[in-house]
Amino acid sequence: MDLTAFEKSLKSGKLNYPVLIFAGPEHFLKEKAFSGMIQSLIPEEDRSDNVTRVGSSAKELPDVLQQIFSFTFNDSPRLFLIQDIDAATAKQRRDFLDKLSQGGVPADTFIVFLVSEARTAGEIAGKFKQQSERIDFWAPFANQLGAWIKRQANEIGSEVSSEAADFLIELVGSDLATLHQEISKLA
Repeated sequence: MDLTAFEKSLKSGKLNYPVLIFAGPEHFLKEKAFSGMIQSLIPEEDRSDNVTRVGSSAKELPDVLQQIFSFTFNDSPRLFLIQDIDAATAKQRRDFLDKLSQGGVPADTFIVFLVSEARTAGEIAGKFKQQSERIDFWAPFANQLGAWIKRQANEIGSEVSSEAADFLIELVGSDLATLHQEISKLA
């Protein structure tokens, strides 16, 4: 699935797979997509209980399994963001994925893995065959960056000319997080 298709399904409120693999090098876009999931799927009053972000340390992975298989006291979906799964040892990752796949992903639960390595993305997809979707996150090419800036400005209700977008790129560079931070100042 590409990012545009993911955003479209998110806007409709229907995600088809409980396991999402956010792959690729662009961390800012992954975070933005996860924030979009929170905004679209979880009412504000349930977010503190239903959104969990964890790393991939030897202590955090077993703890998050307990959280995934526990229940919640509200009707909202639950979101789990597993960060840096690439950093876990192969054994830790394999044990975690085995236990998670054997237990099955509970209803109304979405597990998002942030991965940088294609091998790790393939390993996760292999464990959750028909239950997972991989979305690749790449920064726009240099010739598309101005249009990206204009879309981001439009999302916050501002307008940026092509010349202003090019000037912003010249001033701050092509890092999407920095560009977004500067664009947000227009709101």
